This record gives sequence, structure tokens and C-alpha cells, in this order.
Amino acid sequence: MQNKINNMKKQYLFILMGLFFVFLPSQAYGLSNLELGFIPDRISVNSSFLMVVNADYSPSESIRVSWNVPGVMPPQYGLVPKVKDKWICYFSNTDPSSTCGPSPFPLPTFGYPYEMKTEAVNQNGHMENKTLNVNVGGIVLTPQVTVTGNKVYIVVWASGPVNGVEYEVYKKDLNLLKNGEMVYKTEILGYTANLSLSEDIYYIAFKANSTDDFGGGVVKVNVGVNEEGSSELTADRIEFSAVIDKGQHYEITRFKIKNTGDQNFTNLVVEVPDELKNYLNVDLEKTSLDPMETTYMTVSLNGIESSMEIKTDLKLKTGSDFIMNIPADIKITVMGYQDPTSCEGKSDGEYCLGGICCSGVCRIKAECCNDLDCGNAKCSNYRCVSQTDVNCLEGMCYPGENESACPENTIYTYYKCTINGENGVCCKTSADNECADKSDGTSCSKGICCSGVCVEGDCCSDSDCSAGEVCSDHICQSSSGCSSGEVCAVSCEEGWVSTGKTCTTSSGNVGVCCMWSGTPGSTEGGDYTLIIIVVLVVIGLVGWFAYTKFFKGKKPTEEEELEEEFSDEDFY
Repeated sequence: MQNKINNMKKQYLFILMGLFFVFLPSQAYGLSNLELGFIPDRISVNSSFLMVVNADYSPSESIRVSWNVPGVMPPQYGLVPKVKDKWICYFSNTDPSSTCGPSPFPLPTFGYPYEMKTEAVNQNGHMENKTLNVNVGGIVLTPQVTVTGNKVYIVVWASGPVNGVEYEVYKKDLNLLKNGEMVYKTEILGYTANLSLSEDIYYIAFKANSTDDFGGGVVKVNVGVNEEGSSELTADRIEFSAVIDKGQHYEITRFKIKNTGDQNFTNLVVEVPDELKNYLNVDLEKTSLDPMETTYMTVSLNGIESSMEIKTDLKLKTGSDFIMNIPADIKITVMGYQDPTSCEGKSDGEYCLGGICCSGVCRIKAECCNDLDCGNAKCSNYRCVSQTDVNCLEGMCYPGENESACPENTIYTYYKCTINGENGVCCKTSADNECADKSDGTSCSKGICCSGVCVEGDCCSDSDCSAGEVCSDHICQSSSGCSSGEVCAVSCEEGWVSTGKTCTTSSGNVGVCCMWSGTPGSTEGGDYTLIIIVVLVVIGLVGWFAYTKFFKGKKPTEEEELEEEFSDEDFY
């Protein structure tokens, strides 16, 4: 009988261990603590910059990170590429190697910051969000970076007066390598710095402040010779940035061609594509190369009227015989054209610093150039206004002679107008109700106007979202159903948290997918705590049942005592 009890004890022990491992979560920790930062920490309108997203997560998790900037047209959104243990976006209007496209900030903020929203989701549907208010400065910093061997020569021009320019050098893993102050040179009206860097890829950030404005940006720099060629001739890659005046002749002599073989090359020439011959020319210091000889290329820029980027292959030939391609990547900034307040070469409606271009002039805080830009409204003083209040620069026209004619929640502007042939006054919406006279979808300080109220988000109804999406809490979200373990409800009850996914409730209403958080009000770590509690309770109940049934509630009979004595004798 004792053997039977021992076997039962072993069975219950195995049951308890099995229950523990079944209920124990595979990962004690998961996606959490989403953090967001910019390099540099001050950025200019339309400048290049880096966005870095960090999070705590387990090695077995598959995580997608996305970003969006609400209230900007056209819509600005995308995915954040993962680089080793973090997620990094490189935004740039001028560098084709940018990983997240052009800057999503087309205008300075004027005291109303943009919102950069990031969202991370893992394979289990768990989501983390982080929003950062982003102020964008109006001072544009234009860098010129020249790399010679391991030497990096930097010049930065500011579009307005600044108190100084700082630089920061980051390695490609975005660890800060060095930083310092740049030196102002009156002869070039710019700030300079000279650096010595080993062969690698770097990001060099610049930032500056003035009395009432700021600016900043980043440039990607490749230090090291990138050679491509045959086994006998090698040629440096032609890669540089130049800042010139309109139409200025510009030359640079730095890139070399070397004969590493044992034969002579004569009649060498570098051929430029026909479509670039009016702007680009390459001359050789020597057109013949003996074995182990080197010659330098002089690259000339001519007749360039506007900023441009040249990315092409040049052909190295001996006479008419092709030898090799020489990659060229040249970025040209024309100072007059780069002026952010200039509308030269821009069409009506294109952005300029603080407004839009109309007839070649930058109109600050303008909304329109003509009536075609305003739909059913009219364009008056470069602002879209109702056809009944075309004399009001701000607000709407109401019949009356003084401020008493202004409705509640409006402010008298002291401007007169005419409405339906009668005298009126112009009344603008108060700051507390900036969407009172705006249509749904119009941008406002928080995001967009919906039903006369300024709300955070990017939609007012499903029609504002893409196919397969619905508008939930003014955010366009996937209309897919809930995953296993999630409940669809109009709103999540206490103790439940939204996964961010939308769904359709049993009554046909649009709802959100809710998952149990573990304890009421908990949003992080609750699942694990609940499972541990359940495991402990189950183990306690099973243990108590086993104890009362087999150890406490039953006394051994005489036969069992006798059997036990025989067992003891056999053992000894």
C-alpha cells in the first residue's frame, strides 16, 4: 500500500510540474518602454535628420514600427527600418540614400509644434505608442563637406544671423564620436571645421540658435576611397558637394586614376553623358599613363542656375575603346535658389518659408493664390473665405455695425464688410474654438477639425481613410477583426486595454479589440502577474486535495501495517 501511495505522490508531483510549465508564459518580458529621439535635437524646415526609436523587447519578438505626422498634407507616414537593436529613419530631401524619404516637416512651426507619432506592434498584437512634439526652425543650414583621404573639411552657411554653429559626429551605429564648435570665417561668410576620421560611414549633425529662431540638420559622410576598375586601371569614385552662386564656374581637382598594371595606356579620356555636357566636364592632368603612374581628374561645373544632383556613370576610355565606368555622385546647391523665401522657379501653390508662392512671390501665411485653390470659397488677400464675406481677411462677415454683432465664441476684428448688400463686421473664431467656421478635415493646432472641434488625429469619418481602414477615435486603423483572446467592444472596460485594432461588434457597430490587462487599470505586465496568480492557486488547490485524500483523511489498516513491516524487513 505504501508503494501505491508513493506512486500516487510521484504522479501528483508530475501533474504539478506540468501545470506550472503549461501556464508559465514563454516570455516574462515583452515589447515596452518605447522611446523616440532626433539627431540633431534641433532641425530646420525641409532639413535632413535622423529619427531613432528604442524599445525593450525579447529576442524572439517580431516587431513592426511605423510613424506618422498628423495634420500635414499630403499625408506623411511610413515604416521605420530596423538597424541591429534599434529602429532608425534617415529623412532627407537631397540624399537618395535616405531610408524614410523626404522631410515630413514642410514649414516652420510658428509656435504650433508638429506631432511625430510612432507605434510598435509585435506578433501577438501588443502595441506601444510614443508621441513627440517637434518644433521646426526657420534657419536653414547649408553644409558643404569635402573628403580627402581621412581628412574631412566642412563649411556651413546659415540663412540668417546665428549665435554660432555646433557640430556632432556620429558613427554609423549612431554612437556620438566627437562634437565641438565651428569657427566663423569672414572671408567666406560661413562656419568651418576640419576633422580627421578613419575609414567608415558617419553622420555629421549641425545645429544653431539665434535670438528668436533656430535650425539644424545632418549629412551622411563616407570616409574612404571607393575604387572600381579593371585589374590594371583603378579610379576614385567622384563624390562631393558644392555650394555655388548661380551660373558660377566651379572646379575641383582631387580624384585620381592609377595604372597598377605593366602596360602603357594612351589617349585616355573621361566621357560625360550627352545630357550633362552643358553642366559637367572632366579633364585629365595626363592622358597617358605608364605602369604604376597616377593622374588626377579635374571636375568642372558650368552654367548651373538651380540646385541639382548629378548621379551617373562616367566612361573612362582609351581613344574610342571603353575601359571602365567611374561612378559620380555630385550635389550642387545654388545659394540664390536655395533661399527658402525665394519662389524663383516655383509654381503657384508651392511651399516657401512661412507660406506659399503666388506669382513668384512668397506670401507669408497664405492659403491660396486664386479662387481655384479654395473650392466653393473665394481667395481674398491670399486667404480662403466664404463668398458672403469676401471683405474679411479673417473670420466671417455678420450683419451689424459694431462688436455686438459678433456671435458667441467669436472676436470682433474691427474690420468692416458687406453681406447681402448690408453693412457688417468681421468676426473671427476665438482661440478656444478655432474650428467653428472650418470644414471637416481642415488642419488645426491639435490635428484636424471634426464637427467644429479641433481634435487629435487624421480622420473624421471612414471616408477619410484608405481602403480597408476605418476611422476610430479619429485615427485611421485597419478594419481587421480581433485576434484570439481579444474581445470586440465599443470601448474597453476597466481592466481591459485596447490593442489599437478596430473590429465590428455583434450589433454591427465599429469597435476596438480589447485584451485583458491583468488587473484593473493595468496596461503593462498585467498578463504575467495574472498567470502567476492562477498557477499558484491551481498548485495550492491540487496540493491541498492530495494531502487531505492520501495523508490526513485515511488511517492504515492492520494488513497495511503488516505489509509495511514486511517491506521494512525486506529493505534491511
